[in-house]
Amino acid sequence: MAVRGNNDTPAKWAEEESDRLEQLPLEAKLGLPGGPLVVVHGDRVLPAHERHERLRPHYAQARAVAYGQTHRLRCDQREKAISCLLHTSVSVAREGPKGCI
Repeated sequence: MAVRGNNDTPAKWAEEESDRLEQLPLEAKLGLPGGPLVVVHGDRVLPAHERHERLRPHYAQARAVAYGQTHRLRCDQREKAISCLLHTSVSVAREGPKGCI
């Protein structure tokens, strides 16, 4: 699954790949047995310092929300609440290991 982020603009993509950029959704959902997984970049949820908590009510139907933007690893799960999963960057991690959750 891949979603569009704040650096996914025509100016930052090669012209021959612009058709790929247009195909990237702002969010993606995957139905899973335990409930839907939502994947978003996270840059549209503001203010940034409240992003993690704001994603819960925004995607209340989801069992889990995976997002990026800050490049800092974070994962939490609360009883009877969705999980918010902040993966590290696949390019440059600001804290912790490089890669995905």
